[in-house]
Amino acid sequence: RQSAIQMVHTAAPFTMTVGAAPGPGDIVWKNIGRDHRAELVGKVTGSVLTMTLCLFWTFLTSFVTILGKVDSLVKLLPFLEKWTEKFPQLGSLLLQVEPLILVILISLLSSILLFFAKQEGLVSKSQLQASL
Repeated sequence: RQSAIQMVHTAAPFTMTVGAAPGPGDIVWKNIGRDHRAELVGKVTGSVLTMTLCLFWTFLTSFVTILGKVDSLVKLLPFLEKWTEKFPQLGSLLLQVEPLILVILISLLSSILLFFAKQEGLVSKSQLQASL
């Protein structure tokens, strides 16, 4: 049975591949019935978006890390120097900005990657989750 599920039933590529059907609640209906060209464009688009995100993510996290230093923030925003001298607790508070922004970015990452995976044309939500 398992080999029959995984078997390709035609010699023409991309015509028909047999697999276990997902449950009705697990189907991404928008991706059903797409032709091969649309699937190929979606896969290329998803890959390009993912690579772009990797590059952008590197620069974004580096920028947030640099801004996480109180000295860097004071250089960027000179008015903070007077405030940190007047209120020393503000320096401790500013040190917490970097981890908070990084946590927010990481929580957004799964939504961004899920959007990219939907572009690839996967037909079930379990496939989408597995691709993350």
